[in-house]
Amino acid sequence: MEPYFTKAEYEIRYKRAYELMAARDLDALFATNVINYTYFGGHVVPGLAPWTTRPFLLVLPMNEKPVVIAQLGAKEGIVKTSNIRRTKFWTKLPFDVSIVEETLKELNLSKGKVGCEFGLEEHLGISQNDFVKLQRGLPKAKFVDASDIFCGLRMVKTQAEIECIRKTCQVTSDAYEKTFSNLRVGMSPDDVQALFFGNIARQNLTPHFILCRFWSKNGRSMHIKREGVVWLDGGSVYKGYRCDFSRMVAVGSIAENARAMYTKMRGITWKLVEMVKPGLKVSDIARAAIRLQKEAGVGNAKLESIGRIGHGLGLGFGDPYSFSTELPSVSLEDETVLQPGMVITIEPGETTNYGYFTLEEDLVVTEDGYELLSEEVSDPELPLVCKA
Repeated sequence: MEPYFTKAEYEIRYKRAYELMAARDLDALFATNVINYTYFGGHVVPGLAPWTTRPFLLVLPMNEKPVVIAQLGAKEGIVKTSNIRRTKFWTKLPFDVSIVEETLKELNLSKGKVGCEFGLEEHLGISQNDFVKLQRGLPKAKFVDASDIFCGLRMVKTQAEIECIRKTCQVTSDAYEKTFSNLRVGMSPDDVQALFFGNIARQNLTPHFILCRFWSKNGRSMHIKREGVVWLDGGSVYKGYRCDFSRMVAVGSIAENARAMYTKMRGITWKLVEMVKPGLKVSDIARAAIRLQKEAGVGNAKLESIGRIGHGLGLGFGDPYSFSTELPSVSLEDETVLQPGMVITIEPGETTNYGYFTLEEDLVVTEDGYELLSEEVSDPELPLVCKA
C-alpha cells in the first residue's frame, strides 16, 4: 500500500490549520476522533469507525509536523499509508493515557493551550475518565474546544478531496444504473442490497450503505411489486471519502400520482440546487424549500421529520451500516455561509402512501456557483423498469 495523498496535500491541510490555530492562540490540536486523525495523518483506520479499545490519536503542534500515537500493531499500516514519521507506540491493554501526557511534555506543551474535540458534531475518541486523568497529569495545560477548527477545515475541501468524492459519485451512478436494470418483481431489500454492493465492489470501491424502500399501489411493501416504486439511497467510499445520493424508479407501469409527485419534487430539487453559490447561507436553501413545496401543494415531510434537507460530505465510516455526515446541515437553524470547496447534498422530500419522493444530489460549491458531482438523471420523468 502507498499513501493515499502526497506530502504536498498534507502540507496544505497543515498550513490551513496553523492559520486557524494562530487566530485562536492555540499551541496544538489534539485529534482523538478517528475522522480527524485520518484527515491530518493520512493513515486510514479500517472502516474509519471508532476504535475505543485501541484509540488512534494525533497531536499537531503549531508550525510542526504531527505526532501519531497508536498501538504497535498498527505500525506497518501507518508507515505504509501515511507520510508521518513522528510516532509514539504503546502495546499493553487497556489503553493507558499516560503516553499522551508523556508526548505532550516532550512537545513542550505541558503549559500549552491545546484545542480538542469538545463541540458540535465532534466527540473524543478516548474515555472521559482518561481525559480527566490527562488533565490532572498536566495541570498547567489548558484544554479548550476547537471543534470549529476541526469542522471548518473538513468542510472546505482541497481539490484532491473533491476528486475522491467525484470518483465515488461516478461509481455510484453506474451502480444505480446496473442495479435498476436488474431489478425483478418479488425482490427483497437484501436482494437489492447485494446487487448494489456487488456493482460497486466490481469497480474496486467500498460500498458505504444502501437504503431500500418499496411501495406498491396500496402502500409500503417488503418486496418489489409491479405498478409500484423503488427508492434507493446509497453511496460508496474511495480513499476514505464518500458520496450519498438517492434515485428512484417505477416498476412495470407508472401510476399517475407517482408520476406527478416525482415531477414536482425533481423540479423543486433542481431549483434549490441552482441557488447554490458562495456567500449563500444554507438556511436560505431550507427556507426556499418550504416556500417551493408550499407553492407546489406538497408537504415538507423531510424537513419536519429529520430537521434538514441536506448535509456536508467528506470522510465517512466505511461500515455499510454506519452513517456519517459532515457539517453544514441544510436546515433553518444552520447559518453556515457557503464557500468554494464545500461539498453538500440537496435533498428535499415528501412521503406519501405511494412512495418516498426524495431526489438527492451531491455538489461542490465553486467560485461562481456549483458543480454537480452526482450524475444528473437525463429523463425529467420517473424512470420505468421491468416494462415487460
